[in-house]
Amino acid sequence: MSIAQYQAEPILSVRHDLGEGIRWDGDRDEIYWTDVFTGTFFRAAENGHGLTEPQATQLTPPLTALSPIAGRRGWVAALCQGIAFVPAPGTVVVAGMPEAASLGSVRMNDGACDPAGRFWAGSMSYRSEPGAGSLYCLDLDGQVRRVLGGLTISNGLGWSPDGRVMYHADSGPGTLSRMDFDVDSGAVRNRTTILKLPPDDGVPDGLCVDAEGCLWVAIWGGHQVRRYDPDGRLLAVVNVPARQVSCCALSASGTLFVTTARNGLPPHELEHDKAAGRLFAAAVGVPGRPADPYRGAVGEPTWSKEDLNRHG
Repeated sequence: MSIAQYQAEPILSVRHDLGEGIRWDGDRDEIYWTDVFTGTFFRAAENGHGLTEPQATQLTPPLTALSPIAGRRGWVAALCQGIAFVPAPGTVVVAGMPEAASLGSVRMNDGACDPAGRFWAGSMSYRSEPGAGSLYCLDLDGQVRRVLGGLTISNGLGWSPDGRVMYHADSGPGTLSRMDFDVDSGAVRNRTTILKLPPDDGVPDGLCVDAEGCLWVAIWGGHQVRRYDPDGRLLAVVNVPARQVSCCALSASGTLFVTTARNGLPPHELEHDKAAGRLFAAAVGVPGRPADPYRGAVGEPTWSKEDLNRHG
């Protein structure tokens, strides 16, 4: 079977330190993403195979992932050491701070909502220590529970179109796993590794699942996004002229949008990786699926961004 090849091109002028968490919001018909360590949240509309000038909102760093809240103007976010609601700019409702006991050594990482509307988010230590990361779920009752422990860099999350399979990347060991998923309860079982890349290829980072049920996986350190079938067979490669490819999202038009990072690259590498931190796009011809919104309970606004900064 031949492997389809695509080329991603840079779009927009903004250059991120650590671009992440890119998603397609179907209700607003927007693409949104974050710059983790500046705490900036970006939103933009499609413009051909590119985007309009993004609207930027300053939130609390590190800001690693967001999902829209169904039926309201607000967001649920993975940030600092926990999960919080952002019903309006400058206002934060903390749902839980499960990594507060780490005293600042562990932060949240990638996150997304499942088809029932629960928000899932992982964590990692700043030193990427093996076993220090976890995967958490914000349930529909507004409570946060720990689902998986012993992870290193809990990363990309996605679900099959029928909701029966959950995918999860751990960038520490460079693995992509699939689990049986119960939409009604949010329970996972039968976790199985379907992909482990050779070290020289890079590691799986953020991901999205397309309308055909295949996975598009950002390859951190590999200059690529790769499309795999649900069993981990390679179908397509999108070449990206930046090494640290962090996340990807597919819109209804079949355009793949890709975030990258310059964070951690030494000066001599930045001289060669001149597009590091840019946003990229490629026309791949496969429609995406919109990000599922959070459909659970939301508390009353009681915390400001300043409160959260002091807590974190």
